[in-house]
Amino acid sequence: MKKKFIVFALTLCMTATLALSGCQKKYVTLGDYKGLKLEKVVPEVTDDEVQGEIDTALEDNATSTEITDRAAKEGDTVTMDFEGKVNGTAFDGGTATDYDLELGSGEFIEGFEEQLVGVKKDEKKDVTVTFPEDYGDDNLNGKEAVFSVTVKAIKEIIPATYNDEFVSSISDFKTTADYEENLKNELLASKEEDSEYTLKDDAINTVIANSTFNGYPDDLYEKCKKQVDESNAYYAELFGVTIEDLAGSEEDIKQTVISTVNEQLAIEAIAEKEKISVTDEEYKSYVNDNLEYYEVTSVEEFEKNNDKDSVMSELLKDKVCQFLVDNAQVTEVTEDEKYSEDGEGDEFGDETEPPMDDTEALESETETAA
Repeated sequence: MKKKFIVFALTLCMTATLALSGCQKKYVTLGDYKGLKLEKVVPEVTDDEVQGEIDTALEDNATSTEITDRAAKEGDTVTMDFEGKVNGTAFDGGTATDYDLELGSGEFIEGFEEQLVGVKKDEKKDVTVTFPEDYGDDNLNGKEAVFSVTVKAIKEIIPATYNDEFVSSISDFKTTADYEENLKNELLASKEEDSEYTLKDDAINTVIANSTFNGYPDDLYEKCKKQVDESNAYYAELFGVTIEDLAGSEEDIKQTVISTVNEQLAIEAIAEKEKISVTDEEYKSYVNDNLEYYEVTSVEEFEKNNDKDSVMSELLKDKVCQFLVDNAQVTEVTEDEKYSEDGEGDEFGDETEPPMDDTEALESETETAA
């Protein structure tokens, strides 16, 4: 996930590079950038992945029925009021009304949900738990808390039945076979896009590793630093973690900024050397293709709330990366081969999840700015 934030910050600080044309030689000596040896994932979609999509659709369309003749069991949803106290004093975030909790979901800290198994409607129960040492709040880390819970309702969740009728009700397909074929095609298309992005990302990272950098323009560094800090703050709040958990120490953040700056210097240097540029027609084509997403009706309306230079720079990056791929020696590999060799983990998501693509980065910029 951290890689995603770097891409996001990169997009935001790219505008500063527009004034760098002609002066990259002062800061970067390009290494080999043609004939790179790269690996491209040939994606496959498994039956388990298709089934996972089906299970999600069934859960999203589940119904519930209120239970009055038995106690709550794992899988039920309990509607409750609760108030949590540490040493007899209520704490921020520890009180809620009409809260729905699926027992067994792991949504609450360890031990809380387990103690609600067996409760009945209108029952009052004290639930005692201990917050983890690394919970993230100095007032709660490692502390014992008592939650006074009032059970207001118990609901049994009944998943939808998977058949042709269900498929017809949620999609344009009439049979489960056609629905599953479409799911497989959509998953494959998504994986192919991810594979293309990862290939381009590997290409520019290889060029950076092959190149020598000697300082950087102060204005570019400061702009990137500002945007990396803003990005880290935004995503730390979004994921409910500290900036240190998200991005590491101050030294780690500094290295992220420098890596972002170096990438920009390399991209601009290759673009100048190979005479790669983005035309106004290409820019307008991109905007016109994404009018619906940006909820505008024209390029002129888009530019009222978005920075043209940032979009132009991101499009330039994509063209440079495509040039690198077109001039590389690419070997096709499976997902397992690729990611087992990389050994990359993601503490906020799936280990093999690739970073966002360039369009997603542009879209993230717009959403955050709004």
